[in-house]
Amino acid sequence: MPDRRADAWLASGPARPRLVLLGAPTSALSLSLSQAHLTPAAFRQALGRFATWDAAHGVELQDLAAGDAGDADMGGDPIAARGRLEKRCAELLGDGAVVTLCGGDNSITYAGVRAVAAAQGVSLDSGRVGLLTLDAHHDMREPDPGPSNGSPVMELLRDGLPGACICQVGISAFANQRELTERARQAGVAVYAVDEVRSEGIEWAMDSALARLAGCDHVYVDVDLDVLDRAFAPACPASIPGGLTPVDLLAAAHRAGADPRVRALDLVEVDSAADVAGITVKTAALAFLNFASGLARRPA
Repeated sequence: MPDRRADAWLASGPARPRLVLLGAPTSALSLSLSQAHLTPAAFRQALGRFATWDAAHGVELQDLAAGDAGDADMGGDPIAARGRLEKRCAELLGDGAVVTLCGGDNSITYAGVRAVAAAQGVSLDSGRVGLLTLDAHHDMREPDPGPSNGSPVMELLRDGLPGACICQVGISAFANQRELTERARQAGVAVYAVDEVRSEGIEWAMDSALARLAGCDHVYVDVDLDVLDRAFAPACPASIPGGLTPVDLLAAAHRAGADPRVRALDLVEVDSAADVAGITVKTAALAFLNFASGLARRPA
């Protein structure tokens, strides 16, 4: 019987993959003590625990051309490293692939969104690039004294990304300072609080957010695993009780993968060294596989 584990599928490396994984092993800009730079390696190992057959959606990932581009060079100065990540991600996107960035901390979202704009030859202020975050936090701190995993959305706004092109799903009640919530409101960011998502359903939240981004030709999805309830995300330093469930996250990832405007997705804020029985890393791996399953259902 052929090896149909997800790690072997990803390592197959066809000449022109439709989906590419790029590791971003960094925790240099994390506000919390974290070894998130160890996670890409743990993530790849976790893929070996799963098959490539998605029985829920009738999708065989063996039929989706995918490859692993290895890890970006994130050594040295963290700002320079983020610039190298942006360039490498843009190169992969320019080749026509959909890219998944495996972090690392949430600071890489800044590089990923800018890479999508660069690869498509559009400016951030054009209104053609959208950002959808699955996160307990707004990530709208001031980048002072410098960028951090709490500032990528604020940095993108400063670079010209319109607030109307940003949707945030899963924001928790006691995870953000009042000033940051007000900052998001004033910028015109659409916020779907975790209680609203729980009440109306993750499918409704994702469909609503993607509909609000209807004017955006290219969408980037940021998946911060601390959007999950702390019980399901012990490896996320900032996760708290009351978040989403893995079932919610996997459904959201599949919907993101199925949307033809989604050009890239990141999986961030997991410190594999702090995990318990691999719970968080395995959930991240399953989110990736569900994203891939959604992508496989797009028209060729």
